[in-house]
Amino acid sequence: MEKDQEPRCPYCGDIMTHTAPLLHRDKTSGLLFRRCKFFCRVCQAAAPLVDNCFENDEECLEAAREAALKRII
Repeated sequence: MEKDQEPRCPYCGDIMTHTAPLLHRDKTSGLLFRRCKFFCRVCQAAAPLVDNCFENDEECLEAAREAALKRII
């Protein structure tokens, strides 16, 4: 990933890291969902959590990256 495409914390400006995509089952529909988010190790700020029926981990991480990049300072 390019340096300018790495999500940065909107508060302290440090580079954010992502959580591993986790699988969970929706209680209502029974569908498997993947969830992931980016967070700042310095000040613990987090980008919005993405939670959807992604095909694979890479698709989940890309959606989380897009959500985090919207918060760039």
